[in-house]
Amino acid sequence: MNLAVYGLKLWLIVDVLDTERFESWVRSIWGKTSGYDDQWLAHLNLILPPSMLEAANIKFNLICAGPGDMVIISPNQYHYVVNTTTSLAVTVNFLFPHEAIAKKPTLLCEDCGLYPLVGKVANLAAIALPKRMQVMAKTGNANIARPDSSPFRKRRRIDEQGELISSNGEDDVDEDEEDARRSATIKRLQAQPASCLVPAFSQKNPPKANILRLAMAMRGHKAIAQIWELRQSIRDSPSAEFNSALMNRKLTGDALQPYESLQQS
Repeated sequence: MNLAVYGLKLWLIVDVLDTERFESWVRSIWGKTSGYDDQWLAHLNLILPPSMLEAANIKFNLICAGPGDMVIISPNQYHYVVNTTTSLAVTVNFLFPHEAIAKKPTLLCEDCGLYPLVGKVANLAAIALPKRMQVMAKTGNANIARPDSSPFRKRRRIDEQGELISSNGEDDVDEDEEDARRSATIKRLQAQPASCLVPAFSQKNPPKANILRLAMAMRGHKAIAQIWELRQSIRDSPSAEFNSALMNRKLTGDALQPYESLQQS
């Protein structure tokens, strides 16, 4: 569930009855770049306009959630959210005591959030890299499975013996080319009007240009201004003085004044 506290959030939620149709449609378009774990579609990070879903005859709902609105998503229901204003929300994922984390066998790759639970939770299995799968299968590891046609993850390079060459998320891009991209990204985002600060990083193991771009965007004037605007809106809210008084009582033990007297003062 997601509870909006401040601002407006636009939700696009695919109808659960059209989940399989949606997956088949996405696979038909982006199949060459998608994986074979059960979270493959989420890894594509797609933001699809409603017009595309309508053309594909896929049912969905659009919801604009404001302060006090709660949006509840069913398990395995595809959705995305666009913050149309500066927003603050509380998100909670929960299970009832009798519910299992995975109700059916689920294949996970190393990019999946539940991957660390493989081998610890029932029904969770790791999708193996091609060469390693053969080695692990010989050891009798039951937590390894992979469709025969599954390619290895592009972000992990494996040698002929199945050993990991790089764990930095590198693909087949030439290092000099990646350095050029990184330098161009820094130059572009440091300039006006972005004026983004460059985060510190190791020169021996630098981030890829697309990761650096996201990190710099979070340190730009616009992002900082949004955080400041949100802070000010909360600070200037009618309940701010009351909350401050509550905090003062906890720290000093002073008696709490009535809310009306705080407003008058």
